[in-house]
Amino acid sequence: MAAVECKIGLVGIGNMGYHFARRLLENGCQLVIHDKDEERLKAFESFAGAEIVHSPKHVADEAEIVFVSLPTPSVVSIVALGEDGLIHGEKMKTYVDLSTTGQSKAKTIAAKLIENGIAVLDSPVSGGVPGAEKGTLAVMVSGAEEIFTKVEP
Repeated sequence: MAAVECKIGLVGIGNMGYHFARRLLENGCQLVIHDKDEERLKAFESFAGAEIVHSPKHVADEAEIVFVSLPTPSVVSIVALGEDGLIHGEKMKTYVDLSTTGQSKAKTIAAKLIENGIAVLDSPVSGGVPGAEKGTLAVMVSGAEEIFTKVEP
């Protein structure tokens, strides 16, 4: 991946999200990150370009494009739509779900985000942690082509 100028958000710095965050930072992105596990976030304190915030809403206050990489559909729903969720952020314009959320839950979340003027891409990945470590994941994307084109770099 060529270095790009960007500031994006990422919620979920677990087994997969850690590698997403690391690769984005290594390729020149400024990254606003959140995870409920403070220990996971500490790994990014020394990375140039990493801004750690303390809620999904704060991520969406700082970044126009926000990725989520979360363990379960219920957690995705809380992060996206909950009381302190991404939907309440001031800056987010595009939401990209890298989790395996499932069609029904993904549609419900997308409908509410779209109602609020936020574009959505459902983008689960395949290849597991080894693929994330190596940068060889298969990414499956569903959503408007113009949104995909904007986010692809």
